[in-house]
Amino acid sequence: MDTRTFLRQMCALGANCVVDAIGYHPYTYPYLPTFSGSWATAWNKIAQTSVSMVSILAHYGTPDLPLWLTEYGAPSPSSAGADLTDQVTETRQAEMATSAVSAVLSSRSIGALFWYTDQDLPGNRPLDHYGLRRSNGTAKPAFAALRQAILGARAISGRHSAAGGSGSVSKR
Repeated sequence: MDTRTFLRQMCALGANCVVDAIGYHPYTYPYLPTFSGSWATAWNKIAQTSVSMVSILAHYGTPDLPLWLTEYGAPSPSSAGADLTDQVTETRQAEMATSAVSAVLSSRSIGALFWYTDQDLPGNRPLDHYGLRRSNGTAKPAFAALRQAILGARAISGRHSAAGGSGSVSKR
């Protein structure tokens, strides 16, 4: 089911009036959150489509209800020879981290961003490699990129702060 359809159904039942935020997982890899094309990514559906999550919340009387992006990230392979059909390079993962923070800062609708996950799991599945650190604990480029983007956000505006460890941004 499309996220917007689900949100519309929940709002029709009044759920938007009894919560403090709406959780959402806008995975877009290999595309950046700022991608704009002839079709909509999960991130575009937040506010850039004719029927968006923001427009649905407004229609149901809660235009200021924040969206919390409770999972975002991309799997990056643990080896140079990994299949990139369902993963991204470590460099691209870092670009996505920086772009995600930038997209959050430019949105009035997003209240928080959480990166999934801090550390890779040992294994060969793409699901094992979403971490900001490799399974041996060494940092991937995305760790430094996300940290720098969060620190930059804090320096730009006092209403944004790093929270929840190494992988989240929240607006106050």
